[in-house]
Amino acid sequence: YWKNSTNGTTSDENGNFVENLVASDFSITDNKNQVAALMESNRPTPRVLLLYDTSLSMPKEYYDKNMEVFIDALHQRIIQKYPAVFIERWKTPSELFTWLLKASRTDYDLIIYATDGDNSDQYNPNNEQTYRNGPPAIILDVKNTDSKHKIESFEKMAEVTNGIVIPAKDQIETLNVVTDYIEKMDIPPYVFTYYTTEPTKSHIVSVGIDKN
Repeated sequence: YWKNSTNGTTSDENGNFVENLVASDFSITDNKNQVAALMESNRPTPRVLLLYDTSLSMPKEYYDKNMEVFIDALHQRIIQKYPAVFIERWKTPSELFTWLLKASRTDYDLIIYATDGDNSDQYNPNNEQTYRNGPPAIILDVKNTDSKHKIESFEKMAEVTNGIVIPAKDQIETLNVVTDYIEKMDIPPYVFTYYTTEPTKSHIVSVGIDKN
C-alpha cells in the first residue's frame, strides 16, 4: 500500500471559511473510487522544516543553544496566528545542496535553512525538478555575507525552490520577516491521507462535502 495525501478549503455560501469539520463531513474519491481517508488537520497548520548548519564557523547567535533559543522564539511568533504550527528541526553539516535536496523531498509547507554559506558540495542541475517540486525555502544568511561565492549559492538555493534569501544577522528583524512570510502563505486547513495499491498510476482525486 502507498500513502497519498490531499487537502482542501471549505467556505459557506457567503464565502466565509468553515473550520472544525470532521472526516465524515467529506466525500473523497480517487479515480472515482470512494476512499476511507484519515483527516490529519481541520484548521490551518503550517508544517515547517528548519535546517541549521552546525559547523564551527556559524556565528554564536546561531550556534548550539542559541540556535534553540532562536527556534523557540520563532515558534512563539508563529503560534500567535497558527496555534497548531509544527516545526521539525534538522541539524546539518556544510553540505548545503545535499541537505536542501533531502528537505525538498518532504511534504512540509516551508523549509527554513540557517547557514553561513560555507559549503562542501555543489548544485547538481539534474536535481532541479526535485527542488522545484518541494516546499519553498527561506535561506537565512546568518552573517549577511559579502562573499560573491556564498551569495551565488544562497541565490541558487532560493531560486530553485521558489524561495527567498534573508540577511539574518539581526535576529529580531529576521523573526519579523519569516513570520510575515508564513502569514502570507496559503495553508490548506483540511489535510487528508489515504492508501492506494497503484503507486505508478495517475490519480484524479476529488474532495467534496458529503451531503448524505
